[in-house]
Amino acid sequence: MSVPPTYLKRRKLGWYVQLPVPQRHQAAMGTKVLTRSLQTRDEVEAHKRRHRVIADLQQLIAQVAPAAPRALTPEVILESATRAREEMDAGAVSRTDASHALDALVGDYLEEQGRKHGVDMEGHPKISLEAVSTIRRAHHRLTGNPSLTLGYQAEQYMKWIEATPIRRQTVEDKRRHLDSFLDWIGRDTECKKVTKARASAYVSDAVMPRERAIQTKRAAINEVRQFFDWLELRDAVVMNPFSKLGKLLKESTRGKEQARRPWANAELLKMLQKVSQDDPLWPLTALGAYTGARREDLCSLRVDSVDGDVLHVREGKTAAAVRRVPIHPVIRPLVRRLAETSSDGYLLPGLLAGGSDDKRGHLIGKRFLYTKDQAGVTDPRVVFHSFRNSVLTQMEVAGVALTLRQQIVGHERGGVTEGTYTARAADERLAEALAHVTYGKTVDDLVRTVGDTLSLSVVSRRRKR
Repeated sequence: MSVPPTYLKRRKLGWYVQLPVPQRHQAAMGTKVLTRSLQTRDEVEAHKRRHRVIADLQQLIAQVAPAAPRALTPEVILESATRAREEMDAGAVSRTDASHALDALVGDYLEEQGRKHGVDMEGHPKISLEAVSTIRRAHHRLTGNPSLTLGYQAEQYMKWIEATPIRRQTVEDKRRHLDSFLDWIGRDTECKKVTKARASAYVSDAVMPRERAIQTKRAAINEVRQFFDWLELRDAVVMNPFSKLGKLLKESTRGKEQARRPWANAELLKMLQKVSQDDPLWPLTALGAYTGARREDLCSLRVDSVDGDVLHVREGKTAAAVRRVPIHPVIRPLVRRLAETSSDGYLLPGLLAGGSDDKRGHLIGKRFLYTKDQAGVTDPRVVFHSFRNSVLTQMEVAGVALTLRQQIVGHERGGVTEGTYTARAADERLAEALAHVTYGKTVDDLVRTVGDTLSLSVVSRRRKR
């Protein structure tokens, strides 16, 4: 039980009353604390005199200060405690004065609630459990150690994350998942008070009911688990309460339709006929169809990435994405033409970077989806990434070995032996494997013919504001 404030303060040999001014009245009073001398050096006498002086000061506040601009609620008290903590940390107000000011604000609230709703059998104002919890949070926020709270540690963790060489989008994803957890449990919660039971409750009550893919749910748990790994290494928690909680997620074993499917020949023809041949979207579509490469891999290719009959992908999503992709015979005229006519050193010139990571493929990727729908290819399972399905499926049907298919599209090869000790296949073997890819004579001939005379003139520009 907390000791009620006496508002007494000793200065040199005399005693004074210091009464904190409620924060909502400070502007009108022109001060945060009212101080009056009790005209005595005797502590016992000071205790006797203080009541009259405190009453006079409270009456002065009531006369001078205007009405509160908004209703006094537990949330207002919490906001006041937050501002007071900031002022206290900045040295603008002492811990004692800040505590007295908060006590006065809480006292005003309790008195008001007592008048409105009455008191219980013990004489306490009737307020909700939620209000009690919020007021306790306000006291904790003012007097607690912020470095022990999840909110403080999360900000330090994100600063550490942002200093690491990872993509901006990855940083934003981590912050989004972490914020969801902090909003659920409360940012003022002390790190060491997050038990296994509370962590399990978050997974079962907040993560599992979401209408999200199982991979997204798993990512939500993994991001919080990695945060607690970081806390554990810094001795902020004894153990990681999220350890092994990913096992609570059970993926359904029922059969379901695949998220993506290969492009049909007629669909690709519609797309190529819809896109203007002077638009970089046309060669991007063709390159995706005959390489199975990721959109960003293709948009990042420079003219010097063309090495004879091979496209050298020097950077990608994973280590396996760095690879040599054979140039399919159908797109050789197109690649040669792009390299000869490039205006900015990129194989696909004139693209405008966008998104969190300033990717060259971000904005043209949005245009691809829009144009695809306009062309009448409306199946949501058919997207740019579906070209990877097309290439992989056709090579599999042709009997191409799994390890060759993986190397061509940039997938990790399975197992330590294949991934570490096996040398990459020669360009000739990969070219032979990729040559099995075809979209029928009509599409193949169209890409060959257009590619040989292609002239790009469409350049993306930022919108005027």
